[in-house]
This record gives sequence, structure tokens and C-alpha cells, in this order.
Amino acid sequence: MPLEAFSLKESDHENIQHALDECAVTGDDPWNHEKFKPIRSRAKKYYITGQGYRCCYCDQENRTSNGNSWTLDHIVPRNEKSEFSFLPENWAISCPDCNIHKSDKRVLMNSSVKNYPTKSLRFKIIHPHHDEFADHIVRRNFVYQPKDDKGKFTIYACDLLRFAADHIKWPLSPADKRYEDEVNLILIGDVGAAALKEQILDDLFHRNSGN
Repeated sequence: MPLEAFSLKESDHENIQHALDECAVTGDDPWNHEKFKPIRSRAKKYYITGQGYRCCYCDQENRTSNGNSWTLDHIVPRNEKSEFSFLPENWAISCPDCNIHKSDKRVLMNSSVKNYPTKSLRFKIIHPHHDEFADHIVRRNFVYQPKDDKGKFTIYACDLLRFAADHIKWPLSPADKRYEDEVNLILIGDVGAAALKEQILDDLFHRNSGN
């Protein structure tokens, strides 16, 4: 079931506006304003439990409520649409690694929209408030296979290939174009790649289960 957005109280709206007004003068970041920090903390706790202790992008579970282990992510990055920064429907919990890899990648199909989109098809990335992860990505432990373009975008935007790469101790970063080239080399069966292909398949699908 898609995630239900955190609910802001009337006093929360007032404190957010206070932070925005004050930071407009000082040039500070309202996201780190003292008036907003308690709201951010409550929202983070809400989404941690609401998402079942799972990152909204990689779906990996981390059974901890420690806020340092999670990031309150802006699904639509602040530099893409700053006016969406304080909308709870634009918040979700992600692991720090996915947050770093996703960074400021543009996720809207149309960045010129004025109002926050309410339909899944308006987003390139899996949106936890509108999408089911399993509808777009098949995950088998640390192997991610896209079902559609949204799944493919999420895998590459958040570098979900890193899990398989880490597991088989791949020397190249999955974000490196050479990684994709090497994988393609293996999969098309070039000379000398057959044994490595079998090793990777064995590592990915059997070794983790203890077989």
C-alpha cells in the first residue's frame, strides 16, 4: 500500500513559515532552522515506522529507529523545485547511500509544474506515496531487475547495482560506464568471459543462500 503522508499540525505550518521568513533575511537554510528541527524529527520517526524500516529506493530493511541511520529525503530534490521542500508528500525515508547517489537528479516528468503532482506517472522515480516498489522492480536479495522505465530509472539514479557489485567485490563502481561495459561483455559471452559469468551467477544467486 502506498505511503500516507505525514500530517502537519497548525503550529507546524506556523513554525515552517517562521523559518522561511527568517531565513529569507539571514540567508540560512530553513531546513536546518531551530523551528523546523522538531518537525523534521517527528516526520523522520513517522516515515521510519510507516515504511516498515525500509529505504524507499532500495527496499533494504534496517531495523533501527536511530535517526542517524536514515535520511529524510526530498523525493523531488530541492534544487529541482524548492517550493516542494516543506510538503510532507515530498518526504520519505531513505538510507544514506541511496540519498547520496540520488543527490539532485531530476525526477519529475515535467519540472515546470506549479502544483505537486498527485499521480505516479508524473514521476520518473519510484514514489513511495504513489507506487508499490514491487510493481516496478524485482528484487532478489541484492539483485535488482527493472520491470519498467520507472524501475530502471530508480536503479540507476540510486545506484542499486552497488549491492551486487559489493557482494562479488567488483573492482569497478556500478556508476562507472566501464562497469556496464564489463557486464555486457560477460553477458554476450566474449572470449574468456564464460568462467567469470558462471562465477558471478553463482555468487549472486547461490552463495548468499549458503549453498
